[in-house]
Amino acid sequence: MGRLTNDAGTVQFAESPDLHADQEEAVAQDGSIPAKVSGLVARHRYGLVGAWLSVTLLAMIGYARQKPFWGDEVIYRWIVTEPSIKWIFRDLLLSLNNDPPVTHLITHGVTLIFGSGQIGLRLPEMLGVCMALLCLFLTLEIYVDSLFALAGMLFPFTSLLIFYGWEARPYGLMYGFLSLAVLAWCKLGAGTRHKRAWAAALAAALALMLGCHFYAVFALPAFYSAEMVRGQRLRKIAWATWLAIASASASELLYLPLILADRKYADGYFQKPELHSIPDMLTGAFPSAAALLFVFLVLAVPFAVSRKAATDPAATGERRAGDDEFAALALTLSLIPIIGWLAGIFVLKAFVTRYVLHGLMGLFLLLPLVASRFSRGNPKVALLLILTFAGWGLHVVGRGWLNLVEARNPMRSAHPSDPRPFDLASIQSVLGRGQEDVLVANMEIYLPLADYAPALKGRLIDAYDIKMAYEVTRSTTVDHWMEDASRIGWVHGVPWAEYRQRSFLLLTTAQREDDGSWLARELAETHRLGPVIATAGKYVIVQVNAPAAGAGNEP
Repeated sequence: MGRLTNDAGTVQFAESPDLHADQEEAVAQDGSIPAKVSGLVARHRYGLVGAWLSVTLLAMIGYARQKPFWGDEVIYRWIVTEPSIKWIFRDLLLSLNNDPPVTHLITHGVTLIFGSGQIGLRLPEMLGVCMALLCLFLTLEIYVDSLFALAGMLFPFTSLLIFYGWEARPYGLMYGFLSLAVLAWCKLGAGTRHKRAWAAALAAALALMLGCHFYAVFALPAFYSAEMVRGQRLRKIAWATWLAIASASASELLYLPLILADRKYADGYFQKPELHSIPDMLTGAFPSAAALLFVFLVLAVPFAVSRKAATDPAATGERRAGDDEFAALALTLSLIPIIGWLAGIFVLKAFVTRYVLHGLMGLFLLLPLVASRFSRGNPKVALLLILTFAGWGLHVVGRGWLNLVEARNPMRSAHPSDPRPFDLASIQSVLGRGQEDVLVANMEIYLPLADYAPALKGRLIDAYDIKMAYEVTRSTTVDHWMEDASRIGWVHGVPWAEYRQRSFLLLTTAQREDDGSWLARELAETHRLGPVIATAGKYVIVQVNAPAAGAGNEP
């Protein structure tokens, strides 16, 4: 499929049975090894992409089967396994999960077929990541040759987007629908046929993206700004495209009741906006990319400066029709973290870095475009990019495959903060021998244990006190959640006033008063923490004594 440019400046596609005929013609003129590799990749690019996505999906399954559910995933699981859609919306309106309903409804249907285990519950997100990678390749192929498009598809493996994407959270599907929207928008500007179908795909993809996560709304400015740039170049208004973007944007109004309900949890976000939030987010999002890009630049500069052996005749180093609006789209997507950070300062009063990782999609689009134009399509530069990113991609995929073939390891934990099934089993064993009430200091302890050992849910108690929580932690989110969740029978929540004057057991971490909860701090300050009854990994069960007479523990 070759690229042509018509008199109006719109990028067109010449339908042909020969794949990337322009690259094959260039190979005939340049018999160098890089040029031959470029032609070979062009002929078999879909097979290569399909094979890579297959091994990536299996790798994510390997990660998923070894990692136990963490707190947010447990809540997500309880919602999507509700017996009906009506109950799912009830839970969301109670703000038991601060997300729109699209991912919950999709996962609800998937779990009816595949179950709600570690793979079944995470399967929709894994497929969303694969869709994001596929659409990323197909989008880049409109503007650069196959080698650079492959490099762009491998770039995400240097980031945390892959790892956050496969968890039972809305991120993977959000990435997939965003990438599909980008592809549809680019197709609409490429003079392709079936414009109505692509306009419908753009509207549906954007609407589904917005229904996955509330922070997805920060991607909309990219489509508006890029379409304005395209309209100025073509000197006409693409009404179908504008209608698709506007109608999808209006779908956000459907979630206004959820947004208003979530406001009572606004003080419980994990981070507050700070000046260092953006650089921290970027360095955290690319734990390996800095070193890889440095290696690439050192190796690629000599070839780029020579500006030889361009296999793509359209890549002359000059701007082509469509480049400006594509660059505008990618640049504005790259600004999503900054837009989210500013919204956190002036509106949300919070900034959560993993919520804005979809802004990395802009960087994934920009790098191959800039590298291709700067090097004039030099296949040596493209191959260096592929080798640079493929090394880390193979590392990520290889670890997942090891997890896939290994027996499930109860001692394994993907992150130090994750509860290990081994620890949970020890806690269950210890608690199963007694009758005394057990208060859990932290919801992050309660949720995995209650999910791992449902029989303990009736005995484990989470005490909540809105006023006390705010005085100690300046946040009421957890206690509001426990109050609502206990009302519908999800958890066993009890007002703290019922236990203020009693003795009980406390399940907390080894740090006790520094476990992040107001309860453990309050007990430490009133000198009520007694001896450790049992330990299980990083968790401890502590005897809590009744307050001494006259100790000042009145409500």
